[in-house]
Amino acid sequence: MPSSSLAPGAVCLTLQSVKAITSGLFGQDQHWLSEQEQERLCSITATRRRTEFVAGRWLARQCLAANAGGRWQDYVLSAPDGAAPTVLSAPKCGLEQAPYFSLSHSADWLACAVSNHPVGVDVEDVTRQRDIDALGDWIYGPQERAHVDVLPEPARREHFFALWTLKEAWIKQAKSGVQPASMRDVQFIPRAGPDSQAVVLQGQGFTMAIVSPCSVVLSLDTPNLSGLPIEHWEVLSDQSDYWLAASPPHPPESKTR
Repeated sequence: MPSSSLAPGAVCLTLQSVKAITSGLFGQDQHWLSEQEQERLCSITATRRRTEFVAGRWLARQCLAANAGGRWQDYVLSAPDGAAPTVLSAPKCGLEQAPYFSLSHSADWLACAVSNHPVGVDVEDVTRQRDIDALGDWIYGPQERAHVDVLPEPARREHFFALWTLKEAWIKQAKSGVQPASMRDVQFIPRAGPDSQAVVLQGQGFTMAIVSPCSVVLSLDTPNLSGLPIEHWEVLSDQSDYWLAASPPHPPESKTR
């Protein structure tokens, strides 16, 4: 059994196609899903959402096993409704605690991040039409708004998706049990250099963000991410107040996971 290859501080990132994963799973039973996942799957009535759920849970196990060790079938995952999933049980692979993971999907994109510390990932299909001005009013803090307002139109759209994914990723890595906060309560601005707790990758048709309480050291697991520039972002808000905030309510057009 392979041991863990998950380096301290590393975030291992994978981006796959839901259709490709589903095609590979066609005809296979789903005995590998945990009891919680089976119950959650039974509660999902939409065919597309069921497909995304199974594909995401399979990808999470593959990424966990590839980066933390053990057999993918031996990972037991939670399936809370409206909250981020966690590892309930993992093979003994030399880690002091079970690894963390985060999932996100948008259109046919499916992203997974694995780390040995809390992590959140969000991917968005940027070809979808959105009212970025209206949504920007909902998510921008005052310093973000001041930065956005001086940008030309193409850059404003890119900046919106960067901030949208950053804030969705921030929500996912945050722990529950703390007073809910608005997306405006945590603010991000670009920074010139590495050693940041938030990064953004923008590719053909998608934008993706990763947020962690620790400095993000990316390890890219798929060729479609190779060569993409990594944008580093700085968290402006007081982390002692907001870093562990619970998920705020979602605005119209936002995804519920």
